[in-house]
Amino acid sequence: MILLKLEADKNRFCFFLNDWDRFCCFRYAILIFGFTSSPFVLGCILKPHAAKYTLDACRRMIEDRFYVDNFVTSEADPVKLAKLYSLARERLQEGGFVIQSCNSNDEALRTRMKEDGSLSAHDEEWEKVLGGYRYNPLSEEMHVGRVKCDPDASTKRGMLSEAAKIFDPLSFCLPVTVRSQILIRSVWKNGLG
Repeated sequence: MILLKLEADKNRFCFFLNDWDRFCCFRYAILIFGFTSSPFVLGCILKPHAAKYTLDACRRMIEDRFYVDNFVTSEADPVKLAKLYSLARERLQEGGFVIQSCNSNDEALRTRMKEDGSLSAHDEEWEKVLGGYRYNPLSEEMHVGRVKCDPDASTKRGMLSEAAKIFDPLSFCLPVTVRSQILIRSVWKNGLG
């Protein structure tokens, strides 16, 4: 059992690098959305793992294409995409990362993912992807999930709370959400609510 002398030591995680040659410790700096560590840990571990390989398209993908714990990439050539999928899967498995819940709009790659056991097995036609958006890989359509808003939110705090329910990091809904922002600004500016 380890006795932690400082409160800050509770926010550390440690692991071995380079086949047990070097022991590394990291400390959390700031975690905005609570203390959910796995995406943060994944990001810190993937960089040194990817650095073991020569600088190629696959390494750049592993280093740059993760958003939290989702890996997102695109490629115009289906053959090149299949090769990148195989190479990324192989390299990540070497690091102990199990790839699960993959998807593609290319039917041949979807068949291969199914054979590998990594094809996303969602019951719904639309599956959640980055930032809460929903995506249908067969029709290649994406949409924002429905948000239930309270029409009686008449205070400034209530209006701000309702506007914050719409999570749209890629600004697909900007023509709609900007109106709520303008309304909130005018309420604050005019001292209403």
